[in-house]
Amino acid sequence: MNEDERKALLRAPYQLGGRDTDGIDCLGVVLTILRMRGVPEFDPWEHILASWRDGEVDCASGFPEGWVRVDGQALEGDVLIFFTDHSWSAIIHEGNLWTAHPAVGVWCKPMGRFKKKPREVWRHEA
Repeated sequence: MNEDERKALLRAPYQLGGRDTDGIDCLGVVLTILRMRGVPEFDPWEHILASWRDGEVDCASGFPEGWVRVDGQALEGDVLIFFTDHSWSAIIHEGNLWTAHPAVGVWCKPMGRFKKKPREVWRHEA
């Protein structure tokens, strides 16, 4: 991510369901950074709906083929899923945890300063 992309993302206002720097939520931040990293684009909600239609609800994670759930420490490029008072997602990029929240907008924090443990960690292996 170059400096202009970083600044634009950090300045983006929070918008539930937003997918670009005009308005973005936590999933939008994750998908934007994955795109910048060259990971093939996908729509998690569309994947969940397709899994439900195919009778695979118990494994409808929102992650398509090529993504695996991993146990252990999260690494660069991994997507983290949290369940607190609400569910939210984040991504590790350039040693920082990136996400968005309605109260503060987009933020990133060095991984060494982030102590919350994710419920799930997903890694792209394709």
